[in-house]
Order: sequence, then C-alpha cells, then structure tokens
Amino acid sequence: MSDIKGGMLYFLGLLAFVMIQKIVFGVGLLFLVLQVAIFILASFFIKFLIEKGK
Repeated sequence: MSDIKGGMLYFLGLLAFVMIQKIVFGVGLLFLVLQVAIFILASFFIKFLIEKGK
C-alpha cells in the first residue's frame, strides 16, 4: 500500500508540474511529453544508483 501512495504522490506532483508549465508558460505539448519521459527515466536511474549503493 505504501508503494501505491508513493506512486500516486509522484504522479500527482508530476501532473501539477506539467499543468503549471502548460498554463503559465504556454509550453508545447511535445516538449512536455519529452520532459516527462526524461524525468521518469532520470528518476529510475537515481533509484537504481541508490539501491546499488546499499
């Protein structure tokens, strides 16, 4: 259950970040999609590095 809560919090934070960029700054949709993809890949890479260090 803890993983689901963490995943939902991560998703909601990312969604809020994207919506703010779209509404306030008028960033294009393609740029937002690429940014989200890079952010998710970076998150998994950081998680991998943290678990590798343990």
